[in-house]
Amino acid sequence: MAMFVPERGEIPIYEGADDFRKMPVDSWKLAAFIKCEADFIHDATFDIEKCLDKRFGKAFARAETDAFINGTGEEMPTGILNDVGGAEVAFTTESITYDDLISLYFSVEAEYRRKVYGS
Repeated sequence: MAMFVPERGEIPIYEGADDFRKMPVDSWKLAAFIKCEADFIHDATFDIEKCLDKRFGKAFARAETDAFINGTGEEMPTGILNDVGGAEVAFTTESITYDDLISLYFSVEAEYRRKVYGS
């Protein structure tokens, strides 16, 4: 609750028990181990940093994509295709119409939509 307080007046403090709740947040660690030959590491002409960046990037991208789509929720995120905690709406059809695409576009919350037509 907000209120006007005179200059040098005491500001009331409200104890709001329900204002902040502790919410458990599950977290997981995505890890990868890449083996490299010692010859590559000691070769001055071989760009080991670029090689590792590329290999780790690809490995993490594949694992994250799989988890976000097919994840079980056990020691990984719950994927959107998970039967229990995935997407709330499913859409299957033999033919997709323009109206279907527009409906799908507007079913996504505005803050997550991106303007893709024109500029």
